[in-house]
Amino acid sequence: MAGKNLKKAASGKGVAIKQETPTATMRQSTAERGNNTAIRNKPRRRSTRACPVVENNDVHVKEELTVVPSAIEGTIAMNGNRGDESSAMSAFELERLENIRRNQEVLRSLGLGATRSEMGLNAAAQRIQQVRKKTVGSNPGLKPVKREPRAPTRRSARMEGKDAPFYSEEKLIMEVEAQSAREEEKRMDEGPLTLETLNRSEEGGADFLGLLKQLLSEQEAGSLTSEGKGLAPGASASSSSSSKKKKPDMDYVERLAALTLAEEDILKLTPSRVTSMVVHPSERTLVVVASDVDGHLGVWRVDGDKDVFQFRPHIAKISSMQYSPGDPSKLISSSHDGTVRCLDLEKEAFDLLVATDEKFQDSGFTCASQAAHSPDKLYLAGHEGSTGLLDVRSRTLAWVHGEAHGKKVNSIEAHPTREHLFVSSSTDRAVTLWDDRKPKKEVWTIAHTNSINNATFNPTGAHLLITCQNHMLYLHADPIAAKFTASNPPDVTTAHYRIKHNNNTGRWLSKFWPTWDPKHPDAFVIGSLEQPRRIEVFSASSGFQIASVRSEWMNSVQSINQFHPTRNILVGANSSGRVHSYRGPGEERR
Repeated sequence: MAGKNLKKAASGKGVAIKQETPTATMRQSTAERGNNTAIRNKPRRRSTRACPVVENNDVHVKEELTVVPSAIEGTIAMNGNRGDESSAMSAFELERLENIRRNQEVLRSLGLGATRSEMGLNAAAQRIQQVRKKTVGSNPGLKPVKREPRAPTRRSARMEGKDAPFYSEEKLIMEVEAQSAREEEKRMDEGPLTLETLNRSEEGGADFLGLLKQLLSEQEAGSLTSEGKGLAPGASASSSSSSKKKKPDMDYVERLAALTLAEEDILKLTPSRVTSMVVHPSERTLVVVASDVDGHLGVWRVDGDKDVFQFRPHIAKISSMQYSPGDPSKLISSSHDGTVRCLDLEKEAFDLLVATDEKFQDSGFTCASQAAHSPDKLYLAGHEGSTGLLDVRSRTLAWVHGEAHGKKVNSIEAHPTREHLFVSSSTDRAVTLWDDRKPKKEVWTIAHTNSINNATFNPTGAHLLITCQNHMLYLHADPIAAKFTASNPPDVTTAHYRIKHNNNTGRWLSKFWPTWDPKHPDAFVIGSLEQPRRIEVFSASSGFQIASVRSEWMNSVQSINQFHPTRNILVGANSSGRVHSYRGPGEERR
């Protein structure tokens, strides 16, 4: 039984065994078997493999980690030299050893002759390297990146126990002068700017100049009239102001309903958001001029090809534009860059009228206005609440009121019929009527609860329209004729009509700027945020909306809108620089 166990152990571990004959093994005494049992029960060192070996009739346990192939080959060679001992091994054992030898030769021929001990050590080394990678990092060979120390948090002089820096009056003056110098660097040359187009050659600029001179010749020939189509048929300035019709003119409403928009009457005039727009009063040629927030000015002859002449007379937002009432060949523009310029065809240049300086101490102009009864006067509004009056002939400032409003002046407009009077509106929630003979003393002020976009008189001066950011339109009926004073001013409750209108254009759309129709002084047009997109026309006589102009070709908000002074044409502009020209019956392209 012991012999079988030894053979089994030898076959499992591949160990050379010195085997006794069965007879000698069976002759072991009981005492010897007891001694062997004691030896087997003796505590041993912990090992991975143990192989029992029988030698000199004593059985003991030999500790081995592994068996190397050289030991097996030595055992085979030894068994070959001693034939008597090899004859004692079974045929199975000899065949097994021969198979082991052949397998080892095959491994050596393939270059895989590493011993099991070496393989075990390699596996252990790999495990150690994996542990090191987890602790050191995935790329232990790379040098660590040196991080610059963070700068200490800036602390005030008081926290550091030091005295606060003292700013003397001289130092403050120097800082203000340096700031003014930086602002002047951002401004274009204060001399005249030539008519050089941004997107056309010299020949294209000459063609445009010829077009404008043609309009001038038409005006001189008397093609521009102030009567006839200038007002509603049978109406004059006095009759329009005295008339108190409660029902809108149905013929006028029908003409508005007949306005249509064609695809060829849509064109992008400016690269950026349109801020102001004017329509030339010529009856023969339809010319639209639009400006944007970057100082660009686009001119489009609508009846011709889709050609746009682009200029840049300013380097900041052009806040307002207006044709001179006494000479429609001159276009006046004001800008946030602190300049007011005039497109003068006689000089073929954008001539400088006025710029912010030591007298008009403001960061820029937000609006400029001229009245037909006083073409030599130009009212100015500033970004920081200033107002002023410019003498266009001498190009000098008659006066400046630096504290007219507490915040930015959004609009300024001369009264169309009464000399010396003008109205201004501001972000400080006030609409103020002024007399330019006493510029620092208001006639009266209408206080509101929200910022005011603009305040404008109708062409006859019979109505004052106020656009407020509380989503209301306030219509005051002839507030000049009423007995209002600075101590007894009008207010929102004295408005003849209060029209609810969504004026929340937000940051990316131009503010709504309502304008009146010169052909029908009781009607005004304003953009809308409603869907589908539309342009709304209201009646000042009734306070109701009388028309909603829309088209499948118009899918954007038209913040700036203008009527043609004599023709049945309405032009709208959106905040992407695109202009839409609506035409009535009989106003086909010429």
